[in-house]
Amino acid sequence: MFRTMRRMHREEGGFTLVELLIVVTILGILAAVVTTSLIGLTATAKTNACAEELRTVQTAVDALMAKNNITVVTAQAAATSTMTGVIGGGEALSPNY
Repeated sequence: MFRTMRRMHREEGGFTLVELLIVVTILGILAAVVTTSLIGLTATAKTNACAEELRTVQTAVDALMAKNNITVVTAQAAATSTMTGVIGGGEALSPNY
């Protein structure tokens, strides 16, 4: 009777060390994957928040300019020709000293 109880006790035993190590390894891999994906989501969220903040600031500036009748004249072409020394046809200007 004691022999059968011992056999039953051995068969009903807990997990082996190998089984526990496999489970812990799998949990570690899953944790690494989840952490990596969360870091990517955090960076994307920060980028989106910054873009939204810029849109909000631009809207506020536009509203202020409209309220005070301010118009902006861009001088992109003039600034480019002044900085490069090239006008329209592509001729470089000599500095006038």
